[in-house]
Amino acid sequence: MIKTINVSKVYNNGPKQLEVLKGINLEINKGEFVAVVGPSGAGKSTLLHILGALDTPTTGSVAFNGIDLYELGDQSRADMRNKEIGFVFQFYHLMPEFNVLENVLMPALISRAKHASNKAKSLLMSLGLGGRMTHKPNQLSGGEQQRVAIARALINSPRLLLCDEPTGNLDSKTGRDVMDALMALNKKESLTCVMVTHEEALARDADRALHMTDGRIL
Repeated sequence: MIKTINVSKVYNNGPKQLEVLKGINLEINKGEFVAVVGPSGAGKSTLLHILGALDTPTTGSVAFNGIDLYELGDQSRADMRNKEIGFVFQFYHLMPEFNVLENVLMPALISRAKHASNKAKSLLMSLGLGGRMTHKPNQLSGGEQQRVAIARALINSPRLLLCDEPTGNLDSKTGRDVMDALMALNKKESLTCVMVTHEEALARDADRALHMTDGRIL
């Protein structure tokens, strides 16, 4: 599903250059759950953003189902990102003025997806949030907010789910619950998942763990 060839990312910091990714070659198969593990500053989040077409590599290519993401025009890449890729971050980024159901529906409104309301309700039910649909984010626990964010990421039925430290803002038990929910979705829906984490214990549950340091996969 995903293939990167010699991907690098360099940021210009005044007269200096900061090389964050150094020649990343990677293949991820459909239905795999892959954890990317490493210390802070290893380049994990940058890699995830490039896989999800949120950031542009300095060199190299990223193919998604055989299509080079960075040969697409901006609008085509945005459409693919909206319809094919779901994102879950450490911070939930829920809109405080909208309730749970409305937050989940936001990406579907952008893509004009049909029957989105029924899909959103079904997702929330499956994630144990059936009784929370009319609640505002500030009425939810951290784990509940993260499960809302997962439902929002899945509303357009993406083929790829990218998770950047999805348990990093949660206590260990709640983080475990969120991880279990992600793994259940991976198995039930054959949803390809790539998760960045610094927690080795969570990474051990993935099909495969990739260890990064200093911009390279070991």
